[in-house]
Amino acid sequence: GKVDEAMALHVEDVVFYDVGRSEPMIGRAAMLERMNKVRFSYPGRRTLHTPSNFRFHRVTREEAECRVVISLNDLVKNPEGTGIGRYSTELLGYAAEEVRFVPEAGVWKFQTRKARFLAGAKRLPLGTLPGDLPWNP
Repeated sequence: GKVDEAMALHVEDVVFYDVGRSEPMIGRAAMLERMNKVRFSYPGRRTLHTPSNFRFHRVTREEAECRVVISLNDLVKNPEGTGIGRYSTELLGYAAEEVRFVPEAGVWKFQTRKARFLAGAKRLPLGTLPGDLPWNP
């Protein structure tokens, strides 16, 4: 839920190609607005996004790229649950991202992010995330 802190990992003029959108969002403010809408799309939402298959490579001294696959899950409260927690995962789908990083004040930050949906759950068909989030009234 620390969306502001996550946005600090991006350059001010970040370019974000979001799933289901024909034009990129440009700038941290636009991306922050979208991420807040997705992250807090319903009261009490908790998520678990698990990145894997990282493939980093340096393009130049000032640019690096990464490709990653991400499992997207909501954590659903299960008050009668047994085991180690009171939440269970509900798979939303799988996404892939292509990312470009650049150094800023000695820290590598996101410059460009291109997300695409690989597979979606039944309630979230391929290509609908984030679009108009299906759980929004």
